[in-house]
Amino acid sequence: MNEIEENKTSLKDLPISKVIPNMITMTAAAAGMTSIRLSADGNWSLAIIAIMIAAVCDGLDGRVARMLNAQSKIGAELDSLCDFLNFGVAPALLMFFWSMKNAVGIGWVLCIAYAMCCLFRLARFNTMMNENPPSYWDYFFVGLPAPGGALVVLMPVMLYLYFLKQGEDYAYIANSIRSVWVGSFALFISGFLMASRIPTMSLKKLKIKAKYMLPCLFLFALIAGFLFTDFWLVLGSISAVYLLSVPATVILFLKLKSKYKEN
Repeated sequence: MNEIEENKTSLKDLPISKVIPNMITMTAAAAGMTSIRLSADGNWSLAIIAIMIAAVCDGLDGRVARMLNAQSKIGAELDSLCDFLNFGVAPALLMFFWSMKNAVGIGWVLCIAYAMCCLFRLARFNTMMNENPPSYWDYFFVGLPAPGGALVVLMPVMLYLYFLKQGEDYAYIANSIRSVWVGSFALFISGFLMASRIPTMSLKKLKIKAKYMLPCLFLFALIAGFLFTDFWLVLGSISAVYLLSVPATVILFLKLKSKYKEN
């Protein structure tokens, strides 16, 4: 009985700073749920933006928790569950409503397969948290991270939205992109990369040399400027570059691995 009373007291005395990271995580979940509703209504642009908001929140909650010293087991579980909703379920349903429902049964199967690959990737990530991999893994993820998988799988929808806004002259290109074949490829390649052990790029420990700071800032400003003019084209291009970077990342990983073994 005393233990129950102590738990109640600890909950009452919980500082608001300890709750803020979980509030950010729940905001991400709300964005993911909203994306599903927008997808069902055929509002593709806002559905993708909702997933992007979820991705921003996903990037913030962990950092805020560390800043406020508010890490908790429930926070870690919430983060993982929300990632599955936001980057597994929501993109899969968006792709289904966008084009894959025209593929009869196989379209739904591919959407489920993508979501299950995301679930497997998150489960593997959770089991590897207490491991100490070799130092050459510091700059890489094992497989495509869940937000990266969502970015890749939604690339066709982004490009479709861009060409759709260009008028009737580009309608054929937009309709070609919105096909079962393109959607199937996006679901397959994204799901495969998430479930695989292929090394992919991680920027968490990447450092920029001082002499490259100005060019990097200029490039960032250039991309930000284009986002205001051709938002979907830039976002789709970033997704394509991210996907195409995987082979180069594998080559770099193998070089670092060989140097590590030599030393």
